[in-house]
Amino acid sequence: MIMENSSSITVIIAGKNFAPVCDYLKNVLPEISLEMVEAKDLIKKAEEAQIIFPAMARIDEKIFKRAPSLRLVQQWGTGLEGIDIGSATRYRVAVANVPTAGSGNAESVAEWYVMAALCLSRKTCEIRSQVRKGYPWGSPLGQALYGRTAGIIGFGGIGKALALLLKTFNMKILVVDKKPDKITAQNIGVDWIGEVADLLHLLKKTEYLFICIPLTAETKNMISQPELALLPKGAFILNAARGSVINQQALMQAMDSKHLGGVALDVYWEEPPKPNDPILDYPNILATPHIAGVTDVSYQGISIQVKENIIRVMKGKLPLNCANPEVRLKDMK
Repeated sequence: MIMENSSSITVIIAGKNFAPVCDYLKNVLPEISLEMVEAKDLIKKAEEAQIIFPAMARIDEKIFKRAPSLRLVQQWGTGLEGIDIGSATRYRVAVANVPTAGSGNAESVAEWYVMAALCLSRKTCEIRSQVRKGYPWGSPLGQALYGRTAGIIGFGGIGKALALLLKTFNMKILVVDKKPDKITAQNIGVDWIGEVADLLHLLKKTEYLFICIPLTAETKNMISQPELALLPKGAFILNAARGSVINQQALMQAMDSKHLGGVALDVYWEEPPKPNDPILDYPNILATPHIAGVTDVSYQGISIQVKENIIRVMKGKLPLNCANPEVRLKDMK
């Protein structure tokens, strides 16, 4: 037995997406009661839950006041923008996430960015049908990553892992971050690092723009029409952070004007996007279903840290990487 009375722990995953989470949770905590619940049924099901994983669902006061046994809202990853942390604290519920660094998640997301950059550069969206048709053969001309300039917004776990990979392509790497880590940047071989206030300098020189920052009030619509206009014509944008860091209308206008060479999206302004979302109609958009961090290595690493947090809160301790460390946990019944 992994922990005393673990069979009495009721865990809910709020939504039917990210199905592999169930397998990895059951592997590290086989005796828990685990259920994936549609968002519309969450309020009722939350009444018995002790642990909730948001899985893109909104977790707010409507949930907390109906969940007397709830002790922890644990994100399977980093993003906490969908959780009302203030309400969680008032209802004595801890909120925690898993940092990208140290879990394998940062490396997996960085791999997605490289994959996406290569797909856009080699016009994979355009050429998929050519092999079956047999023509045109030997075209189109792709663009090499080698020697190009990459701009990375955000230098946390993902930004650092990405910079390491991009250096193997001999890319020139420019970075902006809220708190520039100049020592790590130098060790990796970053060519220039500045503060967020220096973003305009980065954009003017960037051929591949990688968005690696969380969504906050400060970063919402950070990339809009003025910022997009500063990018060199033909630049590529890649986003596996959160959709709303980029202004959607401004992005579509930049695509309509052919200012951008292409865009890779793993995140959207609404998830999942509607089938008729016009952003999906562009031939040079690479779209994936929020899977940048969905790998065996990432999920194994996250599951180990999640297990530790579940054990901690069920023993009356705060979880690791707690977003509301001031919270007074509910008494054990």
